[in-house]
Amino acid sequence: MNGRRARRVPSIVWPLVLLATVIGLGLFAAERVARSPVDAAVGSGAVVATTALDVVSPTSAVATTTTPSTTAASTTTTAAPFDVGLILEGSEWELDAWVNPDDAEAVPRGIRDSTLQFEAGVATVDTSCNTGSADYTISGNQVTFASLVLTELACDPLAAMVEESIVDTLDGTTTVSFAAGVLFIDRDDYRLVYLADRRD
Repeated sequence: MNGRRARRVPSIVWPLVLLATVIGLGLFAAERVARSPVDAAVGSGAVVATTALDVVSPTSAVATTTTPSTTAASTTTTAAPFDVGLILEGSEWELDAWVNPDDAEAVPRGIRDSTLQFEAGVATVDTSCNTGSADYTISGNQVTFASLVLTELACDPLAAMVEESIVDTLDGTTTVSFAAGVLFIDRDDYRLVYLADRRD
């Protein structure tokens, strides 16, 4: 026959090829394990915040703090201080609910709207029964009310309950906060929840 005979590979070569393959797979696995957590997360499609986003100046609009073991669940975001005077000046609010040491109630239906207006250092109040006013001053996120002076009409039980919650809360120094068109006024265990008045 004119064809060439295939050369047989010495039997010792196959174990060497197998050994090289095993070593190669081991190096590949070690490389994957050594990848950084960020690389692994990106490879899996997860969203990862970069260092530039994690580190925020204390004077910026939003400050971010994390626990030593940083996870998405352990990240806390704190909004920068707001200007209470700028928000309150000329504003009018409608009472939606209140909290006191005994209970938490929504304003009952069937009574007159209870409103609170801030104008030039004077808070004008409608308690759903009586009306009146009190001077106020602002320091940071604290609003201090002077004695609230009200008319002295007799109130039905529901309106009287609303009036009592307002008088108990707007008494001295309170803490004010805002969230999505909602005004919270807190004093000790008392809280008033007002909504932006949109009747106009």
